[in-house]
Amino acid sequence: MPSRWSALKSWVGRRLTFANVTATIALLFAMSGGALAARHYLITSTSQIKPSVLRALKGEAGQAGGDGVGVTSRQFTGSAGSCSAGGTEFKAANGTTFACNGKDGKEPPWEKPPKEPPTWPSTLPSGRTETGTWGFASHAEGSVRVPISFPVPTNGLLQPTLGVGPVEFLEPEEEDPIDAHPNCLGAVDEPKAKPGFLCVYAETLEVPLTGNGPVRSSGIVLIFDAASAAAKVDEGTWAMTAP
Repeated sequence: MPSRWSALKSWVGRRLTFANVTATIALLFAMSGGALAARHYLITSTSQIKPSVLRALKGEAGQAGGDGVGVTSRQFTGSAGSCSAGGTEFKAANGTTFACNGKDGKEPPWEKPPKEPPTWPSTLPSGRTETGTWGFASHAEGSVRVPISFPVPTNGLLQPTLGVGPVEFLEPEEEDPIDAHPNCLGAVDEPKAKPGFLCVYAETLEVPLTGNGPVRSSGIVLIFDAASAAAKVDEGTWAMTAP
């Protein structure tokens, strides 16, 4: 009858296989790894690290990099000028303007109210002059009426001065126009009139002037008389100065 020791060795021998040994070793490694992992911690913030350790981890600062592409502070070496808005204008050494801190920079131009358009006076101020042109084409015999309208009416009617005027008509190439019309010292290209006078300058005159209509604060009508039906064209300029 076999002894207990022999029976134990026989039982162990039957169960000590390669698979059993491999499984046992794997279990031991798994248990030791879990114990090792249990002693490690996950760090998510620098506040979990001791300050002295943080100082030891810091490296030395590297060298400063060079200037980037574009405008650098070295270019702003010029003297300051004055901006149109009253601010300061900064210039580079070569005179190129880079910046201007104008006073009205907070108020874009398109937000400003539009300027009121200039208004015409209701009547022409005394001593101010208006000028214009006149002309007509005649294709028939008889009277031709040519209006001259003042853009701004006079404050009162033009009146004769010492029996002269107030309407003066200067023909082309008129002899001694200064003596004949001392109140109209201009020319066709530059019409002039003294205060209280309307001076009409003719550049061409194929149909003679026979007179004019009533003098009004808004203008007058010139009256010509065509002697034939032949085509004729007359034109010129005028000037009127308010009395």
